[in-house]
Amino acid sequence: MLSFQVLLTMSKTPHILDKLKLIGFTEYTSRAYLALVKLGEATAPDIARESNIPQSKIYGVLDDLYDKGFVGKAGSKDKKKDQSKKKTTSPTIYFAHQPLEKLSSWLDQFKDLAKSLEKMYDSAGPSSEYGYSSIGNYSIKSDSDKFEAGDFIYIFEQPGDEDTNLYTRFFKGRINNHIIVGGEDNIVLGITNRNTILLIEKESRVQYLAIEEPIFSRIIDVLFAITPINRSITTDMSELSREEKILYIDNVPSASGVAYGNDGILWITEERIFVQMPGKQIYARPIFTIDSYYVNANNLLTIIIKSKDGIAEENEFSTSSDPAIIVNILDFIKRCK
Repeated sequence: MLSFQVLLTMSKTPHILDKLKLIGFTEYTSRAYLALVKLGEATAPDIARESNIPQSKIYGVLDDLYDKGFVGKAGSKDKKKDQSKKKTTSPTIYFAHQPLEKLSSWLDQFKDLAKSLEKMYDSAGPSSEYGYSSIGNYSIKSDSDKFEAGDFIYIFEQPGDEDTNLYTRFFKGRINNHIIVGGEDNIVLGITNRNTILLIEKESRVQYLAIEEPIFSRIIDVLFAITPINRSITTDMSELSREEKILYIDNVPSASGVAYGNDGILWITEERIFVQMPGKQIYARPIFTIDSYYVNANNLLTIIIKSKDGIAEENEFSTSSDPAIIVNILDFIKRCK
């Protein structure tokens, strides 16, 4: 009857084999090594029988373990005479080196490797490839570490909770073009002449992304037709709609009616529509006061506001994008209200 100790060893064998495989042993080398640890010393055929490895494979397996320094080998004391060659030969005896000592020294090389990699990691800056960099847990220690808002041409913000607002936490100073946009996520997009940064609030951290490429700045320049005049317009935009989320912005190459002129900007918030023409007062109207809005036969956006006596205002706007988009946005806002 098998002893309790033997049964315990047998029950642990699969677990030990799995652990050996985790540190680089193969199926055969782990079985052969474990068999030799149990036997103490043995010939290749004995190890093959104990480990259930084919005899045709066992010598290659043992040579692999020998090359790695896990087993040793020596000639047997029981010598046999090879009559054909008239030489005395002996079967090779294999034995396992002290497992604790050998495995500990072998694993130490991985600890040294880990320490070297850790030093490299600590000394490295944020990962960067093709002008793109990312920091997965972005934080600042003091106000001096904050971004200077004045360095940015535009800052677009989807505000989160007022107490944890990303713009308040990571920016300082004043900027003319700080624009609140719709959405529920806590995100800030900052654009300079040379790069674009993005801060995104995650569940337990802030993701910082940077693109070292001025492409976004170029897109904004085209969209807003950036000039000193239009920069002042966007200043008014942020001031007037401070408490309202800006949902849409478009260029207005020309307009007629109450809001007339050329090269202006139209923007829509959750409450109002604004049109600013250079050198003119801002046209601002609550959306609920607009009686009708549509795209006319000349593909111009038409907005009509009526009074008790008839039409009080009628404006036609040429827009850079499809005016049907604006009609759809106004429809959506009115339905929600």
